[in-house]
Amino acid sequence: MVTFKYRTIFFLFSFLVVIPLFSFSNADSLITIGNSQKDTARINTLVKIAVEYMNSGDMEKAEKFLGQAHDENTIAKNRTSELYIALKNVFLNYKKSKFKLAYELGEEALPLAVELKNKDAIAECNMYLGMCIGRLGDFNKAVEFYHVAMPLFDISKNVSMQMKLYSNIAGVYFDQLDYRTAIEYFKKTLEMAIQQKENKVIGQTYNNIGSALSNLKEDKEAKEYYLKGIKVNSESGNKFNLAYNFMNLASCELAEK
Repeated sequence: MVTFKYRTIFFLFSFLVVIPLFSFSNADSLITIGNSQKDTARINTLVKIAVEYMNSGDMEKAEKFLGQAHDENTIAKNRTSELYIALKNVFLNYKKSKFKLAYELGEEALPLAVELKNKDAIAECNMYLGMCIGRLGDFNKAVEFYHVAMPLFDISKNVSMQMKLYSNIAGVYFDQLDYRTAIEYFKKTLEMAIQQKENKVIGQTYNNIGSALSNLKEDKEAKEYYLKGIKVNSESGNKFNLAYNFMNLASCELAEK
């Protein structure tokens, strides 16, 4: 029963690590910018606005702006923008838990990314495909997609995407109860997050490592990671993530009794 609690808490937290939250104020400023732009620049800004709303959890507004970008690009006919919109449409449907549809859209977007020889887009598309197929239960296929994306993100030195990718890979192994391998990938995420001073990711990843250790019954070391997460999230004022740290720490304490 204790193990189930840890896995549930991890699932929520790993989702936050993969898709960091943004504030609505950033979307508001982008809207102001977009209103002064034309053609492709405006279309790309509309997509950025949609992504901000996706990350903030407002799927209705995200869909509105992404749809607007799509409609305007039917006139502009910019292939790069088409790809950008397609990728974020995959992400949108993933966020809406429409994993099968998101996977199908990803399969449609990948050939365009390959045609345009956009390595970052190829990597991003493979990552999304891995995320979707993993949620559909095919963990081995998810890892295959992730390993296609990994060297491409390495080439572009896209650290933000690398962190998400490693966290996703860790999540796959966690769901398969391979906690040791999950910890290895979480530590890769943590190393990058520390280098980039990404406190939100640092706090979340401390929690995830602690969760994996808890499932291995290594409660003493798990508590050390939970406490590290509490320290980081307290200093950065991240109350939402702090709550999960305390929940996991409490579960760990109960498991020792």
